[in-house]
Amino acid sequence: MALVIAHAEITGNNFTIARKGDEGRAIPKAKPHEPGNWNKVLVFFRGNKHGYWCDPGLLTFETLDAGCGVEDYIAIREELDRHSSLPVMKHREEFDYHFGDNLRMYRKARGLTQAEMGKRMGEAGVSLAQSTICYREKSSHSPSGKFVQAAAEVLGVPPFALFMPITNCKFFASATKFVLGVSSVMCTEDQ
Repeated sequence: MALVIAHAEITGNNFTIARKGDEGRAIPKAKPHEPGNWNKVLVFFRGNKHGYWCDPGLLTFETLDAGCGVEDYIAIREELDRHSSLPVMKHREEFDYHFGDNLRMYRKARGLTQAEMGKRMGEAGVSLAQSTICYREKSSHSPSGKFVQAAAEVLGVPPFALFMPITNCKFFASATKFVLGVSSVMCTEDQ
């Protein structure tokens, strides 16, 4: 354990964890259970039975364990840890296939006929006839990934938008919450 000194008052949930000058022991390679504690240091201040996750910027590291650097005391989220804390989307309705309906709606919203859509998809790398667009708008079978990518490119939407139940507002509220949760776990501000 490293000897650390608080160089400012450290508080949490309306109580003082440590005052300026208080000494504590930092635990190397500690992993938090709460996502808000990543990039913090687990410290047991003198007189406290419990450890507290503290901002390393509020600590001065006096003595480190042999072979350890300051970074060994800061809980850095590893790639596996990031994936294990992904939120789960809860959508209780039975899955309904939306690709064809969405393809038709986006195509019409862009003012394209099926023939124009087929021609533009050919320019995007997937050559096909108007009848194929008609079939895909009526079919309940998944198209190839190349078809989905080309259609999304032509329509100016992300590929996943072709599969979502876009007329279901409850689903969109749930999907928004899910996407924000995933981005908070997987992305940092500099990405």
